[in-house]
Amino acid sequence: MKNAWYAAAASSDVDDKPLKVILHEEEILLFRHEQSVIALHNRCPHRGCDLSLGQVLGATITCPYHGWRFNQDGVCQHIPANPPGT
Repeated sequence: MKNAWYAAAASSDVDDKPLKVILHEEEILLFRHEQSVIALHNRCPHRGCDLSLGQVLGATITCPYHGWRFNQDGVCQHIPANPPGT
C-alpha cells in the first residue's frame, strides 16, 4: 500500500521550519514554501544526516552537516566546498 496517497501531517503543522514525520517506517521531511508543501526523504545523500535538523532557505533545505542545499525535487543546488567556477 505504499503507492497511494496518505496524510502525513495536518496542514497547520507544516510551516517554514523543517518537520520530520514517519510514514510507513520511512522518515519524511516536510516544509512549506509560499503556498506549497514540499516533501523529501529526510536523509542527506552525502553523509546521511537528518535534513530536518537543517534550515529552510526559500524553496530549499540546507543540510546541517556540510551545508549541501536541496531544492523541492531533492536535487542538490549548492555544495559549499565546490564554489562556482571550480
